[in-house]
Amino acid sequence: MNFELVLKTALCNARYGRRDMLRTEEAISLTREWCSRLPMRYDLIVGVPRAGLIFADFMSVELSIPLSVPELLPKYWNPRPIDKHSDSSLTEGDIRSILIVEDVTSSGSRLLPIRETVKNHFPNAIVHIGALYAGGNAIPLDSYGSKFTRPCIIEWDFLDVMFYRNMATDMDGVLCQDCPPNLTEGQYIQWMESAVPHLLPVFPVTVVTSRRMEHRAVTEKWLRRNGVEFSTLYMDPARTDSERDLVGWKVRIINQIKPEVFIESSDEMAESIHWKTGVPVICATTMRMYRS
Repeated sequence: MNFELVLKTALCNARYGRRDMLRTEEAISLTREWCSRLPMRYDLIVGVPRAGLIFADFMSVELSIPLSVPELLPKYWNPRPIDKHSDSSLTEGDIRSILIVEDVTSSGSRLLPIRETVKNHFPNAIVHIGALYAGGNAIPLDSYGSKFTRPCIIEWDFLDVMFYRNMATDMDGVLCQDCPPNLTEGQYIQWMESAVPHLLPVFPVTVVTSRRMEHRAVTEKWLRRNGVEFSTLYMDPARTDSERDLVGWKVRIINQIKPEVFIESSDEMAESIHWKTGVPVICATTMRMYRS
């Protein structure tokens, strides 16, 4: 066993805390399973924007229950088909039970004022609060999909919420779409200038890209034009393709800057970088998180 790697991993977990990754694919499966064991049949689902609405919408369609958001009440969307010979839409008097849905809650406190808002619109209805993922110390919820005990990174929110104070990221395949193969140098420059943005963080990041140093100006221009706030831009110092060692170079930089997490476009490289640095690595392509 590599003692240095074990030590790096232990220090990383001690400093940043070990986090689980909540993945969208698993969350959708959990939402369907949660629907099968709700404590009652509800007349209305109220999703908490933004992310809570993702799963509230899924539940609304899955169970054929009307959907709303707090800001839209007392109006709502009715997913039930309306027969041309009969009106199957609901009236406010028909709504006797309501479920408020959040995606993830560690305390549940955000759901309490929303429940009061819903009650103000439907004073005679039973109003329950629930979350797909609930923290171990959350206030008692009427229903939930699953409990979590460790801090989590949320796939559908991981570039919108600063889960880590110090995040580093690859560029091609993460911040912008990946580069097409077999481009000439002129085509490559043109592609870098007009690369389509992909996953853009809303907070400062450190960029570690395999692009060569000679392309710094066009890379910095693209980052600024697309609103990417970067503290430092690290670029491959190799002068020719034959000198390049993509994994080895990134490993050296990551060991130097010690980010709390690194975002990589390649699944194979993500796994290799993690095992050689001890730093948690998320593959933006598969949304798999490598951590010890």
